Order: sequence, then structure tokens, then C-alpha cells
Amino acid sequence: MRRPLLLLILTPALAGCGTVAAVSLPPAHAATPQHADLNWVENTGGASARLVFGVRSFEVTRDGWQAAASMKNDTDVPFAVGNASLVGSLEFGLMLFATGVHSELETRNASQSLPTLRPAETFAPALPAELEPHQAWAGTISARGPVAAGAWVRIVFGVLFPGQRIEAGQLVPAKPTLPDSLRSAKIAGELSWITDHAYQLKR
Repeated sequence: MRRPLLLLILTPALAGCGTVAAVSLPPAHAATPQHADLNWVENTGGASARLVFGVRSFEVTRDGWQAAASMKNDTDVPFAVGNASLVGSLEFGLMLFATGVHSELETRNASQSLPTLRPAETFAPALPAELEPHQAWAGTISARGPVAAGAWVRIVFGVLFPGQRIEAGQLVPAKPTLPDSLRSAKIAGELSWITDHAYQLKR
């Protein structure tokens, strides 16, 4: 599920059905240490040009959380990866939802009422400044702090800037131009991916 950004037009996701009434997170109670093998693989675009996002596992540790995540630029254009030199562009982390129902994600995305991002603090290995054509990154993202037991976790990847590079802390256009399969998926200026899959934290 793409998060709506200034230059991004959102299209409805195909997964999930039904409607979701207003719900809130379970009463605050820190989740205990736990590990889940997830093996999520999601993508946007088409068979000839797409971005692929993966989450191999998620873990609640004694002092925080961590996720084994990956992303692959399976296109012929570079994607600049948000970093500290671009203010507000580093948005990798997680969001906690009240349910695992996909329509909750769709509804909150459309109404711009998504949960607050819980940003990752460390990346091992470090994120690349740019995800070059057909380049992949895989590693662990993590942060300190408790997460609420009973809540549903979705991993957030972003911000990615298609067809652009970072030079001297500024975004500059790159060539070749964006593939048609990504244009038809309404990917234009910025992309932040929230996983369609969700994992419920055990109590």
C-alpha cells in the first residue's frame, strides 16, 4: 500500500474487502519479547519493471524492536533513498494498527489519518543513497522503545524518489525516464510503501 505523498496519486489496493468501523488500539501494555518468521513479499509496478519489498522476520527485543527487511529496484532507473540530508524524507519504520484488516489501512490512508510512524533508528547495513537499477538492499532496521501488545504491525519503507539521484544533498533528475509500468501504477514523484501484510503482537 502506497502512502499518499505530495506528488503521489493513490490507487485502491486489490487486497482486502469490507469496511472498518472506527477502532482504537488495545489498552497500552508493552509486548513481551517475541520473534515471528514472516516471509512477506510485496511489489508494485509490472512484470517488466517493479519495486519489490520484503519482510523476512519481526522481533520484539528487551529494549525495542527489529525487522529483517529488503527492497529491490527491478527497473532500469535509479531510485534515490530518503536520508538525513533530505529533511523529512527518512521514513523507514513501523506503524501500529488496531486491526489486521486491509480495509483499515485503505480507509486511514485515504483519509490521511495513518498512525504515527515509529521510525527506525539503526540500519544494518546502512541504506544506500540510491537504489540503482536492479540493485537490492537487505538488512535489519531497528529502534528502541516498547510496542503495544495486541496491536498489528505494518512495516514502512520510504521515502523513495523514482528516476532521481541525490547530489550535494539535493534531488536531481536521472535518465532514463520512469518505466510505463510504474507510471500506470500512479508512481510519480515520491513513494512510501506500507506493507499490506500485518503481524499481531502477542501479549
